[in-house]
Amino acid sequence: MRGGYRKNSGRKKGCIPWNKGLTGEEYSKHYEEGHPKGMKGKKHKWGNHSKKAKIKISSYQQGIKVENWKGFKISRNRWLKNTAKYQIWRNAVFLRDNFTCQNPNCEFCKNKQGVFLNAHHIYPLNLFPELAFKIDNGITYCGDFHLKSGLHKEMKIKFMEVN
Repeated sequence: MRGGYRKNSGRKKGCIPWNKGLTGEEYSKHYEEGHPKGMKGKKHKWGNHSKKAKIKISSYQQGIKVENWKGFKISRNRWLKNTAKYQIWRNAVFLRDNFTCQNPNCEFCKNKQGVFLNAHHIYPLNLFPELAFKIDNGITYCGDFHLKSGLHKEMKIKFMEVN
């Protein structure tokens, strides 16, 4: 035991817990009013911050001053991937490709069914938004190949050379 702390508890020896001696009903009433921790049901990172603090954090992440903050931002790609139309496109690409990685002789998944899959846009969304929901613009890759192959870096370089 170091520094007078109890093993695995984080509180010092001899400290009286806030709920010592409370009955079930008293405990519930005290907990509903807000016990010293104040963390009931809060799991999200934004849960403990006031609206003013959230705005300050958001403006910092956007790289702007708080006075110039115009609202919470979400990238176009992230917004798009949450739409029903995108989910339909993704499932259509998987169905067309029979739920298998389309990389021939894939070293990561060995072209088996039942692995984690990604629907990849052949022509990138940011350069060709009109092709976002064309099934011919999609191809199925296993998650490992999609992440580790550098597809997105190569595409960016390839299309920068064309333009």
